[in-house]
Amino acid sequence: MMSATVTQKEGILQIMKFFQDNDKSNIIILDIVHRYDLPDNLHVNKDIKTFNSKLKKSQNYLNMLQFWNSDLLEIVLRNMISI
Repeated sequence: MMSATVTQKEGILQIMKFFQDNDKSNIIILDIVHRYDLPDNLHVNKDIKTFNSKLKKSQNYLNMLQFWNSDLLEIVLRNMISI
């Protein structure tokens, strides 16, 4: 179980271990959603941006991993529903 004090590096390492342990599976990962109710320059949003960047870089190391941007996914789903 992950505690609330897990660092970004520890979080990425735990996620990478999960990917490696499940290397026979196709995995889709969504980024962490930006907090639109908070200012962009707030520490939380900066951390989210940094974590998403590191998570996306991990895609380069694993073939079965597909990274999806949640903002783009929302746009695609809205367009599909409106058709």
